[in-house]
Amino acid sequence: MRTDVLGVAFDDVAMDEAVDRALAMLEEDGPHLVVTPNPEIVQRAKQDPEFAQILARAHLVIPDGIGVIYAAKILAGTAWDMVKEPEKLAAVKAEFAATKEKMAQA
Repeated sequence: MRTDVLGVAFDDVAMDEAVDRALAMLEEDGPHLVVTPNPEIVQRAKQDPEFAQILARAHLVIPDGIGVIYAAKILAGTAWDMVKEPEKLAAVKAEFAATKEKMAQA
């Protein structure tokens, strides 16, 4: 399920689910697009329909910034936790390293 914030649809996922989905994409064939729109990106999407379509086709859309999180809460009643970009990256890197190690041992 996704929550619309001013025309950009964000995935309704907790951090651990977002990491799991990103890791699952690594095991699938083909390219995948993961985006983390902030308020400036949402604003650009409102002004640029082609850019908005790129965001809409992303496989995983995670909010970046308290502005997007507050907007989702106000506009849609969505209560996302605030997760800063370095925390997201660290979680994905740690899970990827563990997955890579398991794959090497197989």
